[in-house]
Amino acid sequence: MKSHDGKPLYINSRHPVNVVMDGPAMLVKGAGRDRGRFPLRRISRIVICGPVNLRHDVLAVCLKRGITVSVIATDGTLLGHCLDAHLRPVRLAAQIYDLLDRPDWEDVYTVWRTARTRRAMLSLPGVLNAPVPICKGRSVEYLTNRFARTSSAAHVDRIMRFLEGLMAALVMQHLSSIRLAQHLRDFTQRGMNLCEDLTAVLVWEV
Repeated sequence: MKSHDGKPLYINSRHPVNVVMDGPAMLVKGAGRDRGRFPLRRISRIVICGPVNLRHDVLAVCLKRGITVSVIATDGTLLGHCLDAHLRPVRLAAQIYDLLDRPDWEDVYTVWRTARTRRAMLSLPGVLNAPVPICKGRSVEYLTNRFARTSSAAHVDRIMRFLEGLMAALVMQHLSSIRLAQHLRDFTQRGMNLCEDLTAVLVWEV
């Protein structure tokens, strides 16, 4: 298993590109020429967008090395993540399962999630040098209107979707590195959308 000290690799292309293995590195090829050679030991996660053909053997190597692969649509919508399938016992996962076994876990989790979100939202006025309504729906509307002065509303909306997709990829890389990603399906089936909730908090903190 690789360490996660590398940097993220973003492959965003409007034209078809192929990603193949070249020894211990990935080679991105398109339009009859090589676009870059990226050693796997330097990659922490991969985010692809557009007509990117990631070969099966490349994906297999990434999963074996613990490199998460996230896919984002051209409009910025997150489509999903690819993770290795090995379930590893981890203390934090056991603690979350213990929480889910409590009859009041939803109340406890909601209090934590709301507190984290509110804390992140309260930092916005200082960053923007302007008051922001402490309500996610109203705050998003406020930010959209504020930045729509220089961009169209559709453009701002697309930027927000891309931001959320990129933050979700970052969250998934971290959850994978602390061995929680493989438990997310179980958490979701029991009502806890951990990746989605952490992404929502992180977007406010960017």
